[in-house]
Amino acid sequence: MALDLPAGFLLVHRVPTSGLDAEVAAMVPQVAVRFVDAVYSARQLNTWNDQVGVDAGWWQRRDVVVHGRYVRFGECVVVEVEHPQRDAARIVAQYHGVPLCVEQGYPAVFLNAD
Repeated sequence: MALDLPAGFLLVHRVPTSGLDAEVAAMVPQVAVRFVDAVYSARQLNTWNDQVGVDAGWWQRRDVVVHGRYVRFGECVVVEVEHPQRDAARIVAQYHGVPLCVEQGYPAVFLNAD
């Protein structure tokens, strides 16, 4: 779920299920609700995201630098790598059936407050 304050509505990403929309709308009748269809549940995407995180060292030993990863609601696990064109096919093949979006990533730059 997310709030879209400028537009004034509650945004709900959900896997479409019979009766869910009516139940959510009934829980918050004073709030405008918009639903976005999701192919995968947040729980499933988070599980896959965690697995990619566990495997980061394994990937590094195979010359694939994973700079970051996160869940794109309802859609895929985004894996940010140094060389997406080179590495995407290998990564996708390793996680057969997992919806991955392999994109360009950059190393984290930590700022010093001094």
